[in-house]
Amino acid sequence: MTGNRDEDGVSVVVRRRIHPELQKPFEQWLAGIIDVASGFEGHLGAQVLRPPDPADQDYVLLFRYETAAQLAAWQTSETARDWLERGMAFTVGEVQIDKVTGLEFWFQVPAGAARKPPATYKMVVATVIGLYPLILFVAPVIAGQLSAVPRPVSVLATVFCMVLLMTYMVMPLVTRALARWLF
Repeated sequence: MTGNRDEDGVSVVVRRRIHPELQKPFEQWLAGIIDVASGFEGHLGAQVLRPPDPADQDYVLLFRYETAAQLAAWQTSETARDWLERGMAFTVGEVQIDKVTGLEFWFQVPAGAARKPPATYKMVVATVIGLYPLILFVAPVIAGQLSAVPRPVSVLATVFCMVLLMTYMVMPLVTRALARWLF
């Protein structure tokens, strides 16, 4: 591995509206770019948030990398430039690209929404919805598996697992499910 691992990794969020009649070839392009990006060092995964109606909303693609240097290696590669150029054939308007670190992408404002974050109480409710099942079901399992280790270590491991799950699985699902209400 090259470079230092960023504290929480680094992500790039790409939003693009596509021509509705080109949804099928766009999906093929999407699968291709994700496959190619996964071959780059430090790639931690990709997630696609698909709109219910591509004519009215944007696709959101999230690429995660271990370090900013590894993300930059992908973004500045000839391979990425070639794939992104090909993707423009499906795109209506400008592509929006945001680099984010840590947990801030949990509540990224969709391009079609008013350009302001959700109300604080809505973010609290969404976070509680995400955390509740983890605390109820996952935390006891982890604690049970680590019962032989000192409590501070067990708590640290539990928190680490919960943050990973919240960041990469739970909050993207909760945010997508509650998008209309949140934004």
